Parts: sequence; structure tokens; C-alpha cells
Amino acid sequence: MSIIVIGEMRDPETIMAALEVTDTGHKVFSTLHTNSAAATISRLADMGIEPFLVVAALNVIVAQRLCRRICTNCRDVENVPISELIACGIAPSSAQKIKVYKGKGCEMCSNTGYKGRVAIHEVLEVTPKIRE
Repeated sequence: MSIIVIGEMRDPETIMAALEVTDTGHKVFSTLHTNSAAATISRLADMGIEPFLVVAALNVIVAQRLCRRICTNCRDVENVPISELIACGIAPSSAQKIKVYKGKGCEMCSNTGYKGRVAIHEVLEVTPKIRE
């Protein structure tokens, strides 16, 4: 089994070539611009790729976003009501322990309050239910 890496799939021809290669047991890793992992399937359909081809070839979809990191040099604790943390989906037992920070801005972060980035990932395993 070979692994094939495609920088970015921008057109139906490239996508079809990648799907054909997966039929022979090869693994293909590529990128596609979407807003979420689930949106990948509809994006491929919008590009004219038959849904049965898409679901037969996909195993896992990973969506990534880069988020700004709060500057550790000038960060300060922000008082956020526990009710707001719970409304964001945080368990009530955890909400009391959470500290929320806000960067004030300093020379190290060019007065933005942010320094660096961190990747967050959404992983969608293509299960039999999703294939349906």
C-alpha cells in the first residue's frame, strides 16, 4: 500500500483522480477548503462528485483552525459569570474551576494581547451511519 499526498484539491479532476487511487487500496491525504469537517462531504458534492464515490473513499476528515494565543506576559484574569460558561457547554462542576484570561497588550505582543497561535481540530470519523 502506498500513501499519496496531494497539496490541495481544487478541481473535480484532481478529486476524481484521488478517489480512483483509493479504489486500489492506496491512502490519500489532501486538503480542501471548507468551514467544518462535515462540510467537506457537501463541498465535494457541490463540486459534482457523486456522493457514493465520496463516502466509499473517506475514512476520516480533519478540520483545522488556527486560534490566537493570549500573551502570557500581559494576560489578566477576566471575570466571566459561571452561567455564561455553562451556556457555552462547560459542565457546571468544571465551570467553577475555570479561569478565563484576556491579554491587556504589552511590548512582547505589540500591544495586541495575543502572541502566537494554536491549532484546534475537529475530527469526523466516517462511520457506517454517516455513509448512509
